[in-house]
Amino acid sequence: MSLGSNFGKSLGPLNPTLLREGLRSIRRDLSVVHKSLLDFQLRVQEGLDERRYSSADLLQLSIQHEDFEWLRLISTLMVRIDDVVDEELIEEVKHEGDEVIAELQQLFSPEVADDKRSDFKRRLEIAINKDPHLFVEVAKIRGRLHKNEDQRTI
Repeated sequence: MSLGSNFGKSLGPLNPTLLREGLRSIRRDLSVVHKSLLDFQLRVQEGLDERRYSSADLLQLSIQHEDFEWLRLISTLMVRIDDVVDEELIEEVKHEGDEVIAELQQLFSPEVADDKRSDFKRRLEIAINKDPHLFVEVAKIRGRLHKNEDQRTI
């Protein structure tokens, strides 16, 4: 299902209800990608440390370990999406929603960006080259975000 298929009007203002629906949908996709990337980084870490980690260990690694820092960009955006979806003020929904969408577009575009995003993009490309399922999920997000750039929809 494309986020843009029934979401807002081309070149027109976005309906806040439709914006929320689109953000919920992309958040579900981000959640799948985030989980796959956490699993990928965990396998990398287990290989480096030559040990297995528990679910509790994964939580601690994702919060504290520097090699998991790149994944916090997605975590932060997921929280921001939740905040936008729960926002009651229509103008805030539009403003914050536009900011989140722009950040997602920058994060998932193949173009080179600032240091924090370039590290994310480098690691993301490594992960999607090793996991065909992740490749498909990231391509879905990129497609939806690219459609949003072209049509002002998500």
